[in-house]
Amino acid sequence: LIEPADRVLASVGRLDQAHIEHARKLLKALPAEVAAAAHRPVEAQALVYALLFDARPEVQKAQLDTLAKHAPVAAARSAAQLANIVLAMDRSLKLPALDLAVPSLARMAQPDYRKFVRVVEALIAADDRVDLFEWALRRVIARHVGARFERDAADRVKHHRIEPLKDEVSSVLAMLARVGHGRDEQAAAAAWRGAVRDLPALAAQAEGGLPQVDLRAVSDALDELATLTPALKRDVVRACVRCVSVDDEVTGNEAELLRVVVEAMGVPIPPILPGPMPSDA
Repeated sequence: LIEPADRVLASVGRLDQAHIEHARKLLKALPAEVAAAAHRPVEAQALVYALLFDARPEVQKAQLDTLAKHAPVAAARSAAQLANIVLAMDRSLKLPALDLAVPSLARMAQPDYRKFVRVVEALIAADDRVDLFEWALRRVIARHVGARFERDAADRVKHHRIEPLKDEVSSVLAMLARVGHGRDEQAAAAAWRGAVRDLPALAAQAEGGLPQVDLRAVSDALDELATLTPALKRDVVRACVRCVSVDDEVTGNEAELLRVVVEAMGVPIPPILPGPMPSDA
């Protein structure tokens, strides 16, 4: 039988027709203004800023003030124009919109990129917390744009065993389990334990309780996991997929987050398709 984890691992480095059709559907669902902005360098920056706008008026005012002070005038103006359109978008379209903007963002010069990141961080900090989407946006930008300027340090093999990183793996799996099962602590714990037991080096971890999730710690964990050998990365990716597909169904949120996690480990994969994940013979 072909397990869901094997399906994802088999997709590393390639696109099939299902992925292409999924991408077309997402592109068609994006507002025209968002799709157009993603293809223009300055407006692509503005689109990222708009994706970070908070729905609460007082937080959004602080964010607009930040843009007025620190962002290029054209980008700040464009972000304000996109604000209501982006806020009205379905959440499932936000990471795809960011993906569409990445090629334009990657054309930035290094000084412009540094300024852009400072503005992004200020917008995230406007409400004194980092939510899951903001965390994912950071990871995508760092992996696909920032890595252009930091290639020497990227993904060098440092770890040849999982054991020293068992807490890091456990933390990442806990985040995936909690996203997949929301407030159902028992279901999340069961998904996490199943994924942890899939890795012999982590078997003892399963005897403890489901860890709490700290997004900063998860980011640090992913940076370390990116330095595993390719074979060990595949083992961790397999556990991550098992964690979200324990019920044979992958939601849009799970699919988005899983791709961000896997790519943060330096494993390039196409979009993970949401929906049922039955096993084939």
